[in-house]
Amino acid sequence: MIYVCRSCKFIFERVGEIELCPDCGKKSVQEANEEEKAEYIERKQHPEEWFDK
Repeated sequence: MIYVCRSCKFIFERVGEIELCPDCGKKSVQEANEEEKAEYIERKQHPEEWFDK
């Protein structure tokens, strides 16, 4: 399942439920909406565009 933190906007994938954001540690995690899921999939397919070289 793909989740997003509403506090820091971190989008990530995990199996099962999660309570805390693995990036900022806040309890602001929800299932990602369709737009956020599409962004995550795009980043996963083209990581070279999202990381400093």
